Amino acid sequence: MAFPQWIIGVVCTIAGAAVLNFGANLQRFAHLRNAALPVEKQRIAFRQPFWLLGFGLFLVGNVSDFIGLSFASQTIVAPLGSVALLTNSIYAPCFLKERFHIRDLIATFTIITGTVLVVVFGSHEDTSYILWELLVMFMQTSVIVFLSITTAIVVAMLVASYFAEKITQNRNHPQYEVARRFLPFAYPLTGGVLGSITVMFAKASGELIKTSIFDGLNQFVYGWTYLVLGVTAITAIGQVFFLNRSLKKYDATYCIPVYYGAWVVFSITGGSLYFAEFEKFSPLGYSMYFLGVAIMVVGVLVLSKRVAQGEESTAQAGKTDQTEVVLPLTSVDTDTQALLSKDVEMADIASYTSGGETTETDSDSAATSARSNRLEDDSTTFHPSIVITDVYADNKLTVVKG
Repeated sequence: MAFPQWIIGVVCTIAGAAVLNFGANLQRFAHLRNAALPVEKQRIAFRQPFWLLGFGLFLVGNVSDFIGLSFASQTIVAPLGSVALLTNSIYAPCFLKERFHIRDLIATFTIITGTVLVVVFGSHEDTSYILWELLVMFMQTSVIVFLSITTAIVVAMLVASYFAEKITQNRNHPQYEVARRFLPFAYPLTGGVLGSITVMFAKASGELIKTSIFDGLNQFVYGWTYLVLGVTAITAIGQVFFLNRSLKKYDATYCIPVYYGAWVVFSITGGSLYFAEFEKFSPLGYSMYFLGVAIMVVGVLVLSKRVAQGEESTAQAGKTDQTEVVLPLTSVDTDTQALLSKDVEMADIASYTSGGETTETDSDSAATSARSNRLEDDSTTFHPSIVITDVYADNKLTVVKG
């Protein structure tokens, strides 16, 4: 009796998630370690041994994930993406000295429970496809509809996000609040939907590679094979781009569940339509499988709060550091105090400073650059809590425009 392929896929997927996150945390550790050194001793990433090791492990983890997708069904591999968050909650206390809370322990066992249900009741069918079989499956009406819907969602989100970004540059726009609330939803949703397309084409790519290696039927003599590989690469890059964009600008407590929810729902749907992985499920199998997915989503929701709290702590620390260098308002004349008491339009600042030249010394340029990075995206206003640090004894004001 041949060894079940799906077991290889599950092991590779879980191991890949663990190794991938170990590498990512090692890279983060290298960046923090390097930043703590004096400026003259700091090195670029490619000259940091820990960063290089982390990058290598990150690549190994991705390869392992890809192998897992080649051997296990898409409906099993997709939910196992939550294992990445689970391992991250374990590595963070080791590398970044974060505390491991009881909530993290509960979330860990929750995700493990969901993982067991998904693996036990998911599709265990061993598959082997050649290129032409995969192309015929792509031509199914249900698959065409699925790809059309997901592509339409991505295009719609891109267009809407473009205009929303424009709107958020003007606080007085009547749709400002709508646009501001829309963007934290649009970016992770786009990443999640692109991720589901990546999973479908990566699974097809894995089948082509597996058939070429183990069955001796070379599938790389056909141009269509490279089209499948190309779509996999493009959507994978887009997925990472939009997820990182959302996490860079918005609260992870909101972004991660939106991304993961979209990714899991669309990936499971795509796998069930393209590979018909639900056809042999019993009623019990259906119910237990989706119960496992639901349990894993709950665990992700709990773990995502750890990320957000980490960001909040960092932001609070930044505020504390900034307060230490703020000059007392008593050292500034009355008119300047009034100017700094609220957000002021750039045009008003220009008229206020027209009587005296606005200057900045060379020695302060680095500090000003660092502060400008903490300004909000709204380029039409400035924030007194930051700009007040640039008030000098001669009462001249340096305005940092975001």
